[in-house]
Amino acid sequence: MKILTLALATAGCLATAGASWPGAWSQPEGGYFAKLTVSRLSATSDFDRDSNKLDKPGNGRLTDLRVTTYLEYGLRERLTLVASFPFKRLEDARTFITGTGIERDTNFGDLDLRLRYQWWDAPVVAAVAGGVRLPLTYEVREQSNVPLGTGKWDQEIRLLAGRSLYPFPGYLTGDLGWRHR
Repeated sequence: MKILTLALATAGCLATAGASWPGAWSQPEGGYFAKLTVSRLSATSDFDRDSNKLDKPGNGRLTDLRVTTYLEYGLRERLTLVASFPFKRLEDARTFITGTGIERDTNFGDLDLRLRYQWWDAPVVAAVAGGVRLPLTYEVREQSNVPLGTGKWDQEIRLLAGRSLYPFPGYLTGDLGWRHR
């Protein structure tokens, strides 16, 4: 039943999809694209420094519920401002002999701001983007199991490429980047 529901929802989204401007495509001057995403992640395992999967201590569970606002705005022909910022609710629950411990934090995460310039059109669209990731209003706690962000400024540059699958309502996109902290 879950597979049927997922298939019907996917088909409905594809059938009603309008124009979108993902990846390397720029917004026209004065044009915009806005998206609000709600996601939930729940994990009962971690990875150690050697990439070995380990169960969380104390039969633990990390839950990450976030609402992310993503905006693109065309500043000039081929030049787009991109902003993304999440509001997060994180919870780490663990059970020990002495009882259950729960650590929670709710606040905004890091703000991503980028400028993207589309320098190539067809058959593959290509762009370059540069930007910063800045901490917003959260407090950084060194020993926290529920960090809202790093508390540090990051700078990054990306090369993006995309190709439309027209007349199929889809596209392929990818990017390669470097981030400095």
